[in-house]
Amino acid sequence: MAGLFADFHLRKVLLLFLAVCLFVLGGIGLDHRSAHAADLETWRHCMQTGSPALSIKDCTAIIGSGTESADNAAYAYLYRGQAYAFCHRNELAAKDYGGASRLQPRLAHPYYGLGQLALRSEDYATAEAAFSKAVASDGEDADVGAFTRESLGRFKALPLTLRGFARYKKGDVTQALADYTEAMKICPTCSMAARNIGFLLSSQHKFDEALAAFDRAIAIEMRTAEAFWGRGVVLALASKFEPAVANYTEAIRLKPNFIPAYKNRASAYAKLGKSKEAAEDARQATALEQAAEAARKARCERVDPADDGSGPAGDEDEEVGDPVRAVDATGLDDVALAAVFSGKKWEARQGLWRDEIEFRRDGSFRQHARDETRGGKLEVTMDGAWAVSRGRLCIYTNVSLCLIGHVAGGNVSLARTDGTLEYFGPASKLQSLAANDTTSPIREFPLDEQLWPGAQNIPKGRKTLLYFIHGFSGSPRMHSPMEHYFVRRIQEAEGWDIIDADFPFKLDSQLMYGEASKLAAATYVARRIKELKAQGYERIVVGGQSVGAWTSLVLSTQPGLPLDGTILLVPACCAWRAGNDADPKHPEFANNKLYFDQLIERVRYPTVAVFFDQDSFEPGDRGASAAATLKQHGIPNLIIDHPPGFEGHGAAWLPVFDYGYRPCIVAFLRAPRTARCQPPSFVAKDFRTMFTAAQLGDWKAKTLSAAEVIGKEFAIYPTGYIYKIVSESQTEMKDYDFGDGLVTSSFRDGRYCVRGRIEYQLPASTGEVCMRLVRWSSREVLALDETSGTVSQWWVEQ
Repeated sequence: MAGLFADFHLRKVLLLFLAVCLFVLGGIGLDHRSAHAADLETWRHCMQTGSPALSIKDCTAIIGSGTESADNAAYAYLYRGQAYAFCHRNELAAKDYGGASRLQPRLAHPYYGLGQLALRSEDYATAEAAFSKAVASDGEDADVGAFTRESLGRFKALPLTLRGFARYKKGDVTQALADYTEAMKICPTCSMAARNIGFLLSSQHKFDEALAAFDRAIAIEMRTAEAFWGRGVVLALASKFEPAVANYTEAIRLKPNFIPAYKNRASAYAKLGKSKEAAEDARQATALEQAAEAARKARCERVDPADDGSGPAGDEDEEVGDPVRAVDATGLDDVALAAVFSGKKWEARQGLWRDEIEFRRDGSFRQHARDETRGGKLEVTMDGAWAVSRGRLCIYTNVSLCLIGHVAGGNVSLARTDGTLEYFGPASKLQSLAANDTTSPIREFPLDEQLWPGAQNIPKGRKTLLYFIHGFSGSPRMHSPMEHYFVRRIQEAEGWDIIDADFPFKLDSQLMYGEASKLAAATYVARRIKELKAQGYERIVVGGQSVGAWTSLVLSTQPGLPLDGTILLVPACCAWRAGNDADPKHPEFANNKLYFDQLIERVRYPTVAVFFDQDSFEPGDRGASAAATLKQHGIPNLIIDHPPGFEGHGAAWLPVFDYGYRPCIVAFLRAPRTARCQPPSFVAKDFRTMFTAAQLGDWKAKTLSAAEVIGKEFAIYPTGYIYKIVSESQTEMKDYDFGDGLVTSSFRDGRYCVRGRIEYQLPASTGEVCMRLVRWSSREVLALDETSGTVSQWWVEQ
């Protein structure tokens, strides 16, 4: 029966299946019985922050429908409360925060919102109590990385800091300082607590200690406008008005619409007798306040799904004679930018800083900065990456900064697209640089690792390790807790050891964004595979999916590694497209190809690369260009380029991908030589190739009852979820969005039904999805959608 499914029929089956199962877009197209539950678009409108009026409208519709579970309705109250708070409708906001916490008492954000409202009304005792509940919360939203831009998954640092502020305002300085200190321990990459310590010390007239605290805040994030503003406040309190002005000016350079900095600089100018400058800053502060208030009111009154809340930036205050203002705004093109900076060390100025910058040829970046206003006491080193894209030089450290370059009058400058000058220095200070990430490694971005020893009953041959890196979306929750099906099968069927690596839950040093995180992670992996080689592995392969694949790509450009090959599953570095075209709000989308083409030119090791149709991160035909480039450089390669029937960024999660392509991939990695995988022949009776009810015969007789699955845990493919059905009404779910938590489920009419869940900042359709669970083997289950007659999920008991 091996020929039952010929390639032609397989493609038809796969395309039918994938039309129903658009798993990479966040949902499975099953039998939605709850017709009135809110859809994805309604939840997006409710949860967005750009148009509070729209948020209020759609959250109200969700609440009023009466069709949502308590878990989901809690978030509708929370987001409507946030919208009311933005619009200064404080009583309604407090009422909604209370409603959210009653429905989900463990959530952190309603208590945080109540604490903010109490601070606004100067009710510090209430604020302290509310923030204490947020700190104590162990809800599913308690460690969402995006809660604050300063923190990666350490939400508790922010309410701790604000509780400290409430205690300080109550006069409890000891407890306030304890909260600030604890917040800094929890989140060493967050600067707010250090800033608050500075203000606390300045209130005690300990100005030198306060300045040291602000220096620490600046060292954590040298582009934090609030830290420079706070240091200016302390200097002014110490009657040092000239350096205070310099710090306010730096704060304004970094944040041109920063109203407090204008007000305080006006006051400092007045103390210095500069009445004209003081009047101009006072005028600017008033104008910015009026514009901000008008914009806030407009957003609270206008229901506009297209409004993202971003308004025009304020006027920049730049030094007279800024060369950026005097030349063509388009600046240098890509070729000229690369020629000027690649392999160069440069001495330049950046605001208050005197910088020594390394633009290394391998894309690594290092900046050593000295704050000369502090007499050289403050020095900061930032590591990261740099690249050239679309007429801009992009620097990635703990910020992402893309700049236009100019050369004029013997000087070189880099400026933001709004004209704000960032770096400026003589062209003569550009010197040749030999250092790179191999000779002088940048700061590492360590990964969390788990070792899975290979199956013991398999003849192993050469001792082989696959170091596989998960994808990563910017938050510790947003990775799958489960391995790819084909990675697990490599462990079970090939006997290879697996190290399952994730981007970290904790950071104790510099936080890195964009390309910096991938290059710094590659720096870490380069060291690790050398250590693993010394432990006795004869063959080491590194691979990953999405950002994990991009990290593997960066790694494969480094020379001299004990690396026998890489696996690049849909490598992605940057933004995704919306719909069929690049989203104009995400100009970095094009870099998925631009940066890829730059890196693939430097690859040194045998390479497997996989690209799928309809991948939201795919800007062009990278497969063909990769094959041509690797062939030109004599690098053995296996390119699986848009295989028929596979669509989307997550298509490699499908068990059928393992069936069709694992043997080919493994054979290449064992004996690398340029090859292509032939479309596989499919057998009729294989768990991985079951797509339709027709293939299952009398599937009704194999339907599982609640008693047969309660208490068991299953890996769910292709979603990447883990389900543990704990009762007839609840399922414990682990996934890359939700983390760990309970969802509402049921068994009725021979079907297993689960309600959709939304999570903080992650909208979804909340309808009910029902499926037949059909026994395939003692450990394998197929989830069948009766309406379409297709298999939608493959369950494997853990």
